[in-house]
Amino acid sequence: TNYVANINFKLVNNLKFKGDYTKTIALDKSKNKDGTHSQFWNKNLIYTPVYKQNYSLIFQNGIVHIHFGYEHTGKQWITRDNIYTPIDDYEILFLKNSLTFKIKKYEITFSGDFNNLLNTEYEIYKHTPQPGFNWGLSLKIKINTVPMQDINGDEIIDILEYCMEKNYPVRLVFHLITLIAIKNRTNDSW
Repeated sequence: TNYVANINFKLVNNLKFKGDYTKTIALDKSKNKDGTHSQFWNKNLIYTPVYKQNYSLIFQNGIVHIHFGYEHTGKQWITRDNIYTPIDDYEILFLKNSLTFKIKKYEITFSGDFNNLLNTEYEIYKHTPQPGFNWGLSLKIKINTVPMQDINGDEIIDILEYCMEKNYPVRLVFHLITLIAIKNRTNDSW
C-alpha cells in the first residue's frame, strides 16, 4: 500500500516548487502450497523504501532551465526475514541546468548535471556504494528541418534504397525508418 502526497505550485513567474512524499507499506503476503502463511508472512519486502520524498525548485524561461532538487529515501530491508539491519536512509541534493538557444535551423542545448552535491555515502543495494559527488556536461544539437508528417510509404522505400546505396549501416537505416514511423503515428511536426 502506498500513501502519496503531491504538491506543485508556481512561486513567481518562471519559478515553481514541486514535492511528493510516498509512504509505503509493503509486506510479504506469500503462502505455502498448503495455504498456510509462509515464514516471511508480514515481513517487509526487500529493497522497498519505507518512504521516499522529493522536493524541487525549478526555474524555466525557455532559454534557461535550472532544477535544484532534494531526495530523501527511507531505510530498506535486505533479507526476506528482516533479521539483518536494513540499509540506512539517505539524502541527496542535485542541480541540473541547461541553456538552450536557436541559430537558424539549429537548436543548441548545453547541459550540466551535478549529482550528490554533499558527497553523501549511501547504498541502494547492500554492499553496493553509490558515487559521491559527480557531474556531467552535454551538448545537444537539434536540426529542425522539413516536417516529416507528409512522408508516405514510397518515400520511406526511397530513403531506404538511398541509404543502402550509400552503404549506411543497417542499424542506422532501421532507426531512421522507426523515427519516421513514430513521427507519422504521433502526427507531430519536427
